[in-house]
Amino acid sequence: MGYDPVEKQVKALRITWECEVDHAISDEHQVLTLETDKMSWRTIECGTPHSPSSGGVCISGVLYYKAADQLLSKASMIVCFDVRSE
Repeated sequence: MGYDPVEKQVKALRITWECEVDHAISDEHQVLTLETDKMSWRTIECGTPHSPSSGGVCISGVLYYKAADQLLSKASMIVCFDVRSE
């Protein structure tokens, strides 16, 4: 969940992924804007396949969460999602 302070909108980010034995990478990213008349999930593009490993925190309209490039990888990254521009 994230909040856009400019447009005053709450949005939810949904990530689905494909799982294999030791490998899970994001497959599809979708956004839902809450408190609108037309609530429907919109698919967005993600340039870096990843496996989220934390719930995240939203700071000043940007959602940050920890992820890895593979399910069991020891290497981590911080992914950021700009709530306003999606």
